[in-house]
Amino acid sequence: MEKLKTLTIDKKKYPYKCDLYVLEELQKEYSDIFEYERKLKGLEYRLDKNGNKVYGPDGNPAYVRRHFDIHAINVILPLMINEGIEITGWLQNKEVSPVDPKEIIRRCDIPLYELWELVVEEYNRCMFGKK
Repeated sequence: MEKLKTLTIDKKKYPYKCDLYVLEELQKEYSDIFEYERKLKGLEYRLDKNGNKVYGPDGNPAYVRRHFDIHAINVILPLMINEGIEITGWLQNKEVSPVDPKEIIRRCDIPLYELWELVVEEYNRCMFGKK
């Protein structure tokens, strides 16, 4: 197993990881993992003047980049941290306690764009492998 990355919130280090368990929870929240990804990355379907989706030459929908959804960050951050904590406990054969999602969001002192980049990078690593 690869070494877990850490992030520092309110002067405390937390391990984090996006994996299948995190994706499963995201899918429960959003019904569709790709809907979540669009929210996280700020992608909206490009629409024609009649409101129909526009498709590219490859047959895939075309997107317009908008601003990312804050709720998407607030959902995944505690999930990734709690997964990192649980994996650490499992590797060390120790009982661990999860972080409270509201508490970790309230204490998060990482600048928003930096946090967004960290979350997107970890999500992409999980979905597409190491780049």
